[in-house]
Amino acid sequence: MALVACVETGLRTARLPRVARWLGVPLAEAGPCAGSGTPGATGSEPMPLELAPRERAGVRDARRVLSVPGVDGTCLRQALVVGHVLRRRGPRLVLGVAKRDGTVSAHAWVEVQGWVVDDFHLHAGRPAGFERLPATPA
Repeated sequence: MALVACVETGLRTARLPRVARWLGVPLAEAGPCAGSGTPGATGSEPMPLELAPRERAGVRDARRVLSVPGVDGTCLRQALVVGHVLRRRGPRLVLGVAKRDGTVSAHAWVEVQGWVVDDFHLHAGRPAGFERLPATPA
């Protein structure tokens, strides 16, 4: 809960690139995540990402706290908290945008070792329909 409060305070008082760096999940540059894992046997997916028990517990706890009514659990906050939990793996915060039926949508997720962590789940590819935005300077 303390981490979620720190993220919220940071987002309200500082610019996103700085908050992301403080949490150990800096903004990703354009293109694939730096340090992506080696492709698997198919050549299309990175090697499986096995989370340590402590990391799994941290992601599970983040999901639980960010799901409490009254807590702002938007994708940006999810990505920052999960990125912090996985900070020893060199995660990158990715911001994306999509246009559907004339409406522009924004989304945030984390990339770590070639995997996407979105909505507390591991995926092999970025969220459908979203184009990565380039990182902005602090």
